[in-house]
Amino acid sequence: MKKSILALHFLIVLVLNSAVAQSVSDSLRIEELIKRSEELRYIHTDSAILWMKEAHRLATTNDLAAQTAKALYLIGVGFHVKGELDSAEHYYSQSLPKLVLSNDSTGLSSVTNNLGLIKLNRGDNSSAIEFILRSATIDERLGDKAAFASSLNNIGLIYRQIHDNENALRFYRRAEKIQTELEDDFRLVQLYNNMGLIKEEQGEVDSASFFYRKSLEKAYAPESQNHRANPLIGMGQLFFNTGQLDSAYLYAQEAVAVSTQTQQPKTLSVAKLLIGQVELRKGRLGAAERHLTAAYQLALESDLKPEIEQAALRFHELYKRRGDYKKALEYFELYEKTKTELLNEANIREVTKHEERYKSEKERQQLRIEQNEATLKLEKEKFQAQIQQRNTLIALTLIVLITIGITFSLYNKKKTGQKLEALNHDLFLKNNKLNRLDEFRTRFLANINHDFRTPLTLIKGRTEQIIGDERSYLTKKSEKHLQQILENAETLHHMSEEIQNLGKIEESQLEVQWQAVNLSAFTHAIVELFSSRADMEVKYLKFENKTAGKDLIHLDKRHYQRILNNLLSNAFKFTRQGDTITVSVEGEEHHALITVNDTGMGIKEGDQPYIFDRFYQSSANPYSEKEGFGIGLTLVRELIGLHGGSISVESHEGTGTTFTFSLPYHLDQVISEEQAAISNVPDDKQIVQPVYQNVDLDESDRPEILVVEDHQAVRDYIIDVIGSDFKVKEASHGKQALEILQKGIPDLIITDLMMPWMDGFELIEALEQNTEYSKIPIMVVSARTSDEDKMRVLELGVNDFLNKPFNVQEFHKRIKNLISKTSHSGSWEYITKDNNLKTDVEKDILSKIHNLVVARISDPNLTVDVLADALCASTRKTHTLIKNLTGKPPKTYIKTIRLEYVQHLIQNSKVSTLLEAAQAIGMKNGTEFKTQYQRQFGKEPFTR
Repeated sequence: MKKSILALHFLIVLVLNSAVAQSVSDSLRIEELIKRSEELRYIHTDSAILWMKEAHRLATTNDLAAQTAKALYLIGVGFHVKGELDSAEHYYSQSLPKLVLSNDSTGLSSVTNNLGLIKLNRGDNSSAIEFILRSATIDERLGDKAAFASSLNNIGLIYRQIHDNENALRFYRRAEKIQTELEDDFRLVQLYNNMGLIKEEQGEVDSASFFYRKSLEKAYAPESQNHRANPLIGMGQLFFNTGQLDSAYLYAQEAVAVSTQTQQPKTLSVAKLLIGQVELRKGRLGAAERHLTAAYQLALESDLKPEIEQAALRFHELYKRRGDYKKALEYFELYEKTKTELLNEANIREVTKHEERYKSEKERQQLRIEQNEATLKLEKEKFQAQIQQRNTLIALTLIVLITIGITFSLYNKKKTGQKLEALNHDLFLKNNKLNRLDEFRTRFLANINHDFRTPLTLIKGRTEQIIGDERSYLTKKSEKHLQQILENAETLHHMSEEIQNLGKIEESQLEVQWQAVNLSAFTHAIVELFSSRADMEVKYLKFENKTAGKDLIHLDKRHYQRILNNLLSNAFKFTRQGDTITVSVEGEEHHALITVNDTGMGIKEGDQPYIFDRFYQSSANPYSEKEGFGIGLTLVRELIGLHGGSISVESHEGTGTTFTFSLPYHLDQVISEEQAAISNVPDDKQIVQPVYQNVDLDESDRPEILVVEDHQAVRDYIIDVIGSDFKVKEASHGKQALEILQKGIPDLIITDLMMPWMDGFELIEALEQNTEYSKIPIMVVSARTSDEDKMRVLELGVNDFLNKPFNVQEFHKRIKNLISKTSHSGSWEYITKDNNLKTDVEKDILSKIHNLVVARISDPNLTVDVLADALCASTRKTHTLIKNLTGKPPKTYIKTIRLEYVQHLIQNSKVSTLLEAAQAIGMKNGTEFKTQYQRQFGKEPFTR
């Protein structure tokens, strides 16, 4: 009996040991499979997925929670790499609860980040931001820099998806800084490729090429092979766009090879499509057809609609060149169809999502109804049974049924209320979506407004320069054309101001500067500005004053003129020759009425309720080519609202339109003394011709200016405008400017704000943090004109801010004011005459420098290097010190002291000839000494 028990005990121990050994073996096998999968998932994706499924089976069998969660996550990664997003999302979602239970924060961060990328790919930007921000929060808490940088990169992707390239680049630069520090080449490949795409969209070919090449430099590691095709295609597309077809072909071929190796149908299709375009451009139609067919087949197999669209367009071009117009038409119809599908795809997904949500809710309600019906039926059967068994319980049963009925009624009422609440919430969300769309369009216009101010600066400035140059020969016809160019540039400037003012109103930043104005006189003066246009267009312009002595009003002149200009411009646009435009002013008890009436084409009745809506333009308007962005009347309404007034319109199609707006008198409005004067003159800006003053200065005496501007044409224009008064150095971005500053300190820095690599904000911060550079005056010349930007740069210590486009004469004055203030506050004469403005330390230093110069007054080799050695300082620091204390470069300062010293010798008869005087101060040539002396003191030496 004992032997049997011992044998059984031994058998149990053997089985347990075997189970433990098997568990350990399986755990090691799982780790091996995970490691192999992570190493090869970007090269042999299908094999990696199979290995991870085996790892998942083993982990589940052995109840290993952490390994199970990791295996599910890595299976999702495999499908993500293959582009099968539904499968990837399924496995990611399965891994999430297991990662939470196993307390794997790193895995949780990776999964939420990848789910965000999938949402981004589907156009669900709000969900994408939610997931990626959750991932970034986890990474920051863990101190995981690599993962945090990846999240920053993905946030940049979202901004790029909504075409906010400025914010996208901002997050990309933050991610680049961390990933460069970590030497994370795998993620830098994608980062630089995305930055290259943005620069290519912005038309900055050199910058795009720079980032594509940086991406390729990082893309040779095995784990980066999967992303190498993208920068190759980017480089190929750049070369194609610039006409370098052979280079484009080589890059596209290499992209084909990489995409084939890594099994990427999308990039393979794009690469073959690019080769087809090159062949088509070269006229090799047969080769073009082969490559385009291959690209088209790949796109069809993988349902790549953007590539189908592009292939169809290229086939249309190919068959049109062959003369096969039937096939060309077929492919053009396919192109139009695919393009329409792509435009509607996002809306279809949104509608489908709402339909599925509604269907699911309906099924849940149906299930509740069936449950309630089943409950009611059961209670009814019980009631009948109770009648048969015990009649005494009838009353109690009736009470139960009544209670159930009331409960059911209340339940249905509650559900109805919830449905109404859900519908109201849905309407609220849709309204918010429309508001966001309006905000996006406003921001989009603001970005365009910023970009087109730079070419507008060049157009206005160069035209003013040509017209104002008396030395240039212009025919009357040419001068007329130039004046037309200038007038149209002013029109563009006016449109730019409208866009900017609309943005300010939206952000509650536009203020009313109250002024006392004679309303009838001021209105009449504005109307008179349009009289020449009326004569030219053969139209009748009238003004009627019905104020009956109630002329005084408080308003903002600029805003009022903009209101009237917009209404009159619209009236001129939509009237014909012989029509009449009448402006009348009428005084009521508490407010003034201003009416702009025309006998033109009128406004359709269906359009009238919407004409003040932002961006609204009637599709039925035959004059639509005359309209702008659809913001003019919106701006009018908002400006009138700022004054506490209102506007209305009355129009009949074919007979004319009347706009009527009222403005309160605001006679109790408190205004400053400067604003109190009555002004009846509209702000009609005159073009000021540029004034150039060529001063014949010694090269070393000219103030030095550093111009920092990334746009080459604008930089050349600024340098040209400055003229010959200054020595000019130039830099295309902040980093280059800092390199130039190491070689010498200028008297002034003129910088733009929007620049690559290091923008104007970063440059100003770098200058302020350096004690040597912080004293250099800075002028910002930028198209960024918002109050927020101005306040930001002024808080950083900028001395002046000038908007693009700028007036040349004003530009000159501002430069000279800045330099003269700096020179005066630090000039040698000023220090020596008014010591109260300098510290004792500075006086001592200046005295020491002066004594050093006097001690070696006759040494011809006395230079700033000699002074630097005596002061135990670097040459550059000594140069800056003398410049700051005296306002003069060291060479000029030494020469000034020498000439004043020799003047003293001459006056006291210590020297008697030009040669003796010259040698006394280290000069060998008497004639040169005479020239320098006469230039300094205005008379010849030895003249009494």
